[in-house]
Amino acid sequence: MDAPAVPLHPAPAGTDPLAERYSFSLSVPPSLQEGSALHFAICYRSQEGEYWDNNGGRNYTLRCCSSAGGCPAPPGTYGGPGTATAPLH
Repeated sequence: MDAPAVPLHPAPAGTDPLAERYSFSLSVPPSLQEGSALHFAICYRSQEGEYWDNNGGRNYTLRCCSSAGGCPAPPGTYGGPGTATAPLH
């Protein structure tokens, strides 16, 4: 499923002046259970071509957690770059 992005301006001070920032929203299935994960990659299309970012081959991850209990990383994984948590409401 594609999720369109919109440009964010301006970039914060101290960042690469050539960097571009975008905002997007993901549709999360209402049946997503606590502890489940949503994995995704990012595609950028321009006149110069199509570019993909899959977080170094690991894909980006949004993990569903209860707001009360936190969200520890599952065994064999880590909560490093490209990992975000979202509380269940």
